[in-house]
Amino acid sequence: MIKRRLVICILVSVFLLPALSELLVAGQTDQPQLMQEYFARYYCRQYSVAESWVRAIIAVESNWHEEAVSDKGAVGLMQLMPGTAKRFGAQDRFDSAANIEAGVRYLSDLLTRFGGDRIRATAAYFTGEGSIARLKTPTFPPQVQAYVRKVYFHLTKETLTKSLEAPAARPRVTKTIKWPRLPP
Repeated sequence: MIKRRLVICILVSVFLLPALSELLVAGQTDQPQLMQEYFARYYCRQYSVAESWVRAIIAVESNWHEEAVSDKGAVGLMQLMPGTAKRFGAQDRFDSAANIEAGVRYLSDLLTRFGGDRIRATAAYFTGEGSIARLKTPTFPPQVQAYVRKVYFHLTKETLTKSLEAPAARPRVTKTIKWPRLPP
């Protein structure tokens, strides 16, 4: 546990603090959420999971409140159940870094299990992988459909916001291509 915290402190000091200081200078002062977002970014890169998808799931599950607890016993940012947290190595489910890492590892595992299908993986994150794997029809129960819609609403909202904030630069044409003449 001490080694894990030491590694996290080193990662934060080497990789995250320079970017964090830039954001703080820019006027964003919500430090806990910034650290959570950087943990999400780090673990998404480590486990090859789309960061925007994880951010949308966190927004729906806990609205970025690390001490959130559900009626069914799910805890933390990614609302991990005790069995899932234990399975993916989260000793303290309230620890943001451990919670995000376990949640991202679980999403990565679900993506592998469902052949990269993010909709089924999202549904499985909500209800459990076994219940989605047992479905005979391609449609989900109404509760699951509502959850998937919420996640994809947040995902779309984030994508649209980013595209409006930073319009893509027009590519510069550096070379004109001459197409060969085709015979009649």
